[in-house]
Amino acid sequence: MNFRKTKWIIGIAFVLLGLGIILTTSLPNSLQYYVTVDEFSRDITKYQDQEIKIAGKVVPGSINKSQNSQDWKFAIQNADASVPVNYHGALPDTFKENADVVVTGTYKDQVFTANNVLAKCASRYEEKMKPKLDTQS
Repeated sequence: MNFRKTKWIIGIAFVLLGLGIILTTSLPNSLQYYVTVDEFSRDITKYQDQEIKIAGKVVPGSINKSQNSQDWKFAIQNADASVPVNYHGALPDTFKENADVVVTGTYKDQVFTANNVLAKCASRYEEKMKPKLDTQS
């Protein structure tokens, strides 16, 4: 085998090794499914002390921010249950009461400690549906 073919084989092996490392370290985190607040509340012990994502709506009147830091406390709810959440950091612009959120973190000592908060506000991004008026009569 000549030197040129050997370089290509070694180069391809390194690229494949790099891709394998990237996929095995980042793919499991990106495939993490979320549960709703109701699903979480039905079996809290199943999710105790492990990182999960919980989806729900921000409970109106539950948002509290500490005065001198970026510590937030709020609750998220679904149809029948709610979960208290603690979060440290900046919240998204779309975070508000009744906003749909997905929080990522761990549940311990009856409080969900979030390390990431995703909020969406559908009305901000969806096109407003207005009836078209027929002006050609």
